[in-house]
Amino acid sequence: MKKLTVIICVMLSLSAGAFASGKYHGDIQFHMGGTAASSYVRTYDSYNAITEEKIKTKQICFDIATWHMWDLGECCSLGFVVDFYGGFGNLDNWSAASLNRAFRNDVEDNGPIFGGIFIGPAFGVQFGKVAKLSLGIGFVSDLSVLYRNDYLSNTSGDVTSTLICSAGVGADVQLKLFPTIFFSPIIGYRCSVGIGGKVSAYEREHGRGSYSSGGEADAIVPMNGTLYVGFSFNW
Repeated sequence: MKKLTVIICVMLSLSAGAFASGKYHGDIQFHMGGTAASSYVRTYDSYNAITEEKIKTKQICFDIATWHMWDLGECCSLGFVVDFYGGFGNLDNWSAASLNRAFRNDVEDNGPIFGGIFIGPAFGVQFGKVAKLSLGIGFVSDLSVLYRNDYLSNTSGDVTSTLICSAGVGADVQLKLFPTIFFSPIIGYRCSVGIGGKVSAYEREHGRGSYSSGGEADAIVPMNGTLYVGFSFNW
């Protein structure tokens, strides 16, 4: 957490210097899109037996992001991006009916719910006043909760939720139209791969209340990709 705070402070200092020189460009963005995610989890049960699971989900995602860039020349810029995202859903497909069921919370397994933060350096190429193509590469921290699933459990109890925490690397590429005006439409794609993490299962046995189990997974590799559309307010 301390390292993340230092990184954010350094980036803000750099953007403040760029703003003072008159070459700074920033925005705040709002996105909505679809996320296809998969997680490979390998852990050990109480008998030291290996349990391997591959979990695949489709979800609705919402983002609030901010990009801060300063010019390197007439068309190129360098800076950083911070993106807070989250979503829900366990969609069978991307049909209107499936999306409607997710918004009404009428989905099998009642989940999952997920969220995270993406932060890292960014590079942009601007094509006059028509469009700007930007790429961010950096650190990703994810948290997801899967409800009413029996993943990671070989017991006779009913699993009510499974919690997966992970950190890894990601990338975000987006195309912003009319970047020099106050309001711009955006289309983009963000993806990430987790490197290590923690998984916990919260179980409920019949007539005995609830208890938790889990810990550091032997291996956990969550992956996700989000195609989104949105808009930005530029300054």
